[in-house]
Amino acid sequence: MLTPLLEFSKSLESLEIFGGIRFCWHFLDSSLLLSVPGVQTEHDRTPFCKKLKDVPGMHRLCLQSHRKTAFARALRLREPFLLHCHCGCLELAVPWFPENRFAGILFAGTFADASAAGYSEFQKERSLLPVMEEPRLLALGRFLEDMMARQLAGLRFPESDPMLLPPVPTEDSRILLAAKYMRAHSSEKLTASRMAARVGLSLSRFLHLFSEEARFPFSDWLQRLRVSSALRLVEGSDVPFGTIAEVCGIIDQSRMTFLFRRYFGKTPRRIRAEARIRTMR
Repeated sequence: MLTPLLEFSKSLESLEIFGGIRFCWHFLDSSLLLSVPGVQTEHDRTPFCKKLKDVPGMHRLCLQSHRKTAFARALRLREPFLLHCHCGCLELAVPWFPENRFAGILFAGTFADASAAGYSEFQKERSLLPVMEEPRLLALGRFLEDMMARQLAGLRFPESDPMLLPPVPTEDSRILLAAKYMRAHSSEKLTASRMAARVGLSLSRFLHLFSEEARFPFSDWLQRLRVSSALRLVEGSDVPFGTIAEVCGIIDQSRMTFLFRRYFGKTPRRIRAEARIRTMR
C-alpha cells in the first residue's frame, strides 16, 4: 500500500543531488517512517544541526518547532510555508493532506535565514548553510505539493477509529457521497439540511436514510467523526489542544475534553501521554 510513498521519497534523492537540498519527513503516524529511506527521517545531517543538538535542551526545542509549531500552522494554512527556526535558520514546510486528511509534513532545508541573527556560538556552521530567496523556496514548495498530489494519489489510509466510527455499511450512493463529503469537510459548519440538499433529498428523508444506513443519527455520526479526527492529532502531534479542537470543528478545548471523557474515558492530555509512552517502547 505504501509503495507510492517509498517511490516518492526516493525521487527526492535526485532533487537532493541536483539542488543540494535535504529533505526530512515528520508524520502524524510514526509507523510511516518505516516506508521512507532512513536518511529522510533524520534532522541532523548538516554540521549545523549536529552541533546544535549536542547542546542540552536544543533537541527538544527542535522537535517542538517541527511537531508543534509547524503542525499547527500546517493544519491552519494547508499549503507550503516557511518555518523560521529558533536557531536562526529557515526551512520549507510542505503539508501532506491525503484525501483531505492531515498526515504530516515534508521539510526541505536547512537554509540560512538572512532575517535572523541566530546563536553566536553557531555562526561558523550557520555560514555554511545554503541560502535561497524566500519566493524561490515557496515556488519549490508548490512544485513538491504538485508532486505529492500526482505521485501519492493512490494511497489509502484507515478512515477513522473503527471502534468510534465503523465504516458506513451501505450501497446507497447518496449516503456514501454525504459521508465522503463530511469526512473531507468535517471542520466546516455542516448541517443536515445542507447535506440533504447536496445529495438531492428532502431533510426528513435524508435524516431517516442516514440514521438507517450509517447506524448512527446524523448529529451523532458527525460528532464521532470530529472526535476521531481529533484523536489522530492528539496522539500523533504536539499541537495545542485548543488548535486541534478548532481545526476539527469542535467548539473549543473544553468541549473536546468532555467528548474525550465520554468516548474514551480519558482526557486528551492523558491520551497524548500514553501515546508517547507507546512510541518510546
